Amino acid sequence: MALFAMMCVTLPAFAQKKPPVNKKKEPPKAVYAGKPLVKADSVPPPPYRDDVFTTGEIERMKTFLINNASKPAQPKTKRWSPAYSLVCINTVRAGVEYLLYHDSAIPDSLFSRNAAFNAFGRANRIDVLMQQLQDSGLVSKSRVLGLSGLNRRKIVPIDSMKSYLDPYELDGSLWFTLRGMIGNVSGWSVFTISLCTGTHAAILTVDHREPDKMLVYWSDQTHNHPVISGGKATTQYGWELMNEKGSVKTTPRGLDAYTLHAMKTFWCDCTYDKKTRMPKSAPVSRKW
Repeated sequence: MALFAMMCVTLPAFAQKKPPVNKKKEPPKAVYAGKPLVKADSVPPPPYRDDVFTTGEIERMKTFLINNASKPAQPKTKRWSPAYSLVCINTVRAGVEYLLYHDSAIPDSLFSRNAAFNAFGRANRIDVLMQQLQDSGLVSKSRVLGLSGLNRRKIVPIDSMKSYLDPYELDGSLWFTLRGMIGNVSGWSVFTISLCTGTHAAILTVDHREPDKMLVYWSDQTHNHPVISGGKATTQYGWELMNEKGSVKTTPRGLDAYTLHAMKTFWCDCTYDKKTRMPKSAPVSRKW
């Protein structure tokens, strides 16, 4: 999985492959998704099965994600405690670890007894986590979607996160990218998504138990912009149902529209002046 400055969305799909047939006279090896484990001190991976997750495993991850998103965000002036939600990267790390290994130590520490999730001594970023997951054989597929901007009324690809062009549209559809990666397999699939080269991270859970129906759930710690209907928030934080079509404000939201909205929110113009095309003297932070 290569990471480029122009990267918009990276989607590693978590799936398990059936174990290869061992040759005679060779002791069986611990293999996960066709690759040996990275470290011998890692706990064994879950048993082999088809390339989908069980409803029980999804419910375990879902419970954590909803509980996490129901908490207030950590104030900048205070250290993290169980009273606050995790930041986006730790939400993804802990959520996927709950999915695969029943529990997680990440809410209390960056250390994990599972090598693929251990951020102790590493940069705690989504691109680093994705590489760890891939190196550990936990990622079966990945895709990268780019962005285009408007330049003198012409739509042109954006080739840099420091481009003076703002995102105008996705180069393709995230919804149909998911559908293509899933194929004809029935069941639950889980993806991680990286926005703006790791600026934000989220989990996409896809329910395709019915062949002619696909449900997509967006999970992160965010609850700053709910969908309002009848004066009440209708958004299920931590487990938000997305639709094939729709806007950011409709219920359910349109997945492609919501992704583009997130890209525009996080687009890295904080160090680049569009008028002079020169670096700014002070960064500008954005709230999501």
